[in-house]
Amino acid sequence: MILKKLSIFFIILFYPLNAYALENKILVKVNNTIITSVDIFKETQYLIAINKDIKKLSKNKIFDIAKNSLIRKTIKQNEIAKYNNTKNLDEKFTNQLIKTNAIKLGFNSIDDFQKHLMSYDLDLKDLKDRLSTTVLWNDLIVKKYSNK
Repeated sequence: MILKKLSIFFIILFYPLNAYALENKILVKVNNTIITSVDIFKETQYLIAINKDIKKLSKNKIFDIAKNSLIRKTIKQNEIAKYNNTKNLDEKFTNQLIKTNAIKLGFNSIDDFQKHLMSYDLDLKDLKDRLSTTVLWNDLIVKKYSNK
């Protein structure tokens, strides 16, 4: 019995464990909004989830793409907040946008798409936020520059 316990103890003690931690640093500041390394990691996950070809790029290139994407998204959100801070999109409209995007990506149902997103530690709320930012940004641009 003692030999069994000692064996288990040594196995646990010397078993190689791979423990990884993502250090959270502030990398970019856009106006008063900060972008951290964790934000860029999450953006990388999002980009890979919606475009498998990104995995073919080098890690540095993926990092740069994710960082630039987050900077653009932050700028858009800040501008939307300046001009239009109370308008939200209709839930049916955002659900239709998600369904359209899921079909474009080759998924047969929203559930399949949601499972795919979950495998990258994302959810539909993340996608809804992105889509609403894009739609509100496009609306702002049209309103602002339609006369010119």
